[in-house]
Amino acid sequence: MIICFIFFGLFLQYYVVITTCPNCSSFDPIRTKINGTSLSQNLSCGQTYIFTVTAVTQLEASAPIQIYVTLRPVAIGPVANLTVKYFPGKLSDVVSDESFDRFLLTWDPPKNLPDRIEV
Repeated sequence: MIICFIFFGLFLQYYVVITTCPNCSSFDPIRTKINGTSLSQNLSCGQTYIFTVTAVTQLEASAPIQIYVTLRPVAIGPVANLTVKYFPGKLSDVVSDESFDRFLLTWDPPKNLPDRIEV
């Protein structure tokens, strides 16, 4: 006797993690499809993030669950060693990039930047 069981929609396919930053004007939500149960992201925009996780099977998705994370503000200093170099343009009859004055700005990153924050 052979018994065969068929389960529809019971096997987990993947997870969907949506990361949003409600107080960031230049941060588009990040939608990530993953097979595991962990995710590492570089987030450098704001202080508050919302993570939404949904489990997806072949036929349906679980109810999404959210977690709000507020990061402790870090005392970030100003950029260091700001310098400017001036490159005068060359006068010519033909307009090219070299006919315009140019400036090159360089600087070092601020101190006390967090490398990574685990949530």
